[in-house]
This record gives sequence, C-alpha cells and structure tokens, in this order.
Amino acid sequence: MPKPDDSSLTPGQLARVRKEAERALREAGALGVFPTPIHLIMAAAKVEEVREDVLNPSFIARLRAKAGAAGEAIKRAAGKVLGLFHASEGLVFLNQTLIAVKKRFVRLHEAGHGFLPWQRPIYAVVEDCEKALDGSTAELFDREANVFASEVLFQLDAFSEMANDEPFEIWTPVKLARRFEASNYAAIRQFVAKNHRACAVVVLNMPELVEGYGFRAA
Repeated sequence: MPKPDDSSLTPGQLARVRKEAERALREAGALGVFPTPIHLIMAAAKVEEVREDVLNPSFIARLRAKAGAAGEAIKRAAGKVLGLFHASEGLVFLNQTLIAVKKRFVRLHEAGHGFLPWQRPIYAVVEDCEKALDGSTAELFDREANVFASEVLFQLDAFSEMANDEPFEIWTPVKLARRFEASNYAAIRQFVAKNHRACAVVVLNMPELVEGYGFRAA
C-alpha cells in the first residue's frame, strides 16, 4: 500500500520554502558546512529541544490509564509521533527511540515549523485557543517542514551536485549519506528526486507471510 504524500509542494510553495532554508543556513553560519550543524539551525529558528523523554512508553501508559476506553487509540497515535513542536515556548520534543540520523531530520522538521515565518504565528494562535489546525493546513505545514528539513540537511543542491560527479548507482547516495549524516532512505530519496537523469526507487516493506499466498511485500 503506497504511503501518503509527505513532501510534494507547488512550484511557488517549493521556491518559498527553499528561500527560507537558505536563509536558515546563512543565519546559522552553516551554509557549506558538512554535515549540517543541527544545533545551529535550531538556534537560528529560536527553538530548543527538551531532552526529557516525554514520549516514552511509561508516559504513554499513564495517558492511556487516564483515557480509559480511548487508551488504545492513544497508544496507536503516540506510537506514530516522531516529534512535537510547542510554538509559544519554542520547544521541540523528540521520540527518543529514533535512531540518530532520523533524529537529525526530525529536529530539522520541527525547527522548520519554528523558522518558517508563516507557520509559527499560526501554531502559536492555535495553541492559545486550544484548537487544532484543519486537516489540509496541517498536512501542508508538515509537507513544508519536511521539504525545509531536507533542503537544510542536504545543503540545498550540494548533495545532488556531489552525486552528479559520482557513478549513477544506488551506492552513490548510500556513500553520501555518511557525509551528510542522513539516513540511507532520505539520501536515496534525495538522489532520485533531484537527479537530472530518469530514475526511480521502489521501497518495499519487509515480506510477510500471507496464508494461501505465501510471502508478499507491499
């Protein structure tokens, strides 16, 4: 089953986010610095990570206990949470079970919510009113934050320019992932998305045994 779109923007939206990503890199003194110093980007975005693991299993268990019948729904939702952003306080919360390279991306994603000038004020107002963004706006803001994180992590076009000087093969983004301290998944995706040659990548979940069909990957 295909995953939902998490990064597609219109050309105008993309140009605006890329402009802000470049501004963040410049204000942080991080343009051309490899790997991207995440702490400097977060400082430029005026956000701070809360190191306490508030998304840990015991915390979720307490929420479930208080929620009664809704507890199982909370467990499922919380298990999908990678990070949270509190706009008015400028605080970022991370799921501490994430691997190191994934934490780098999620930190940048949450910093994006804080740095993009049209997002943070709206989040702050929503928090004060104890309301929630409508679904379409929340999804757009998340896609913009994903693109911001990717552009900052991969230093705008630096990754693709380096990749163009390397062999056209799957090991090129895997090798560059180490230099940028990115996950293989993110690096391969960047390699395909910005490659001037026609290419595609298919990501399959682990095969699972389906009775009557044998092993199947989706």
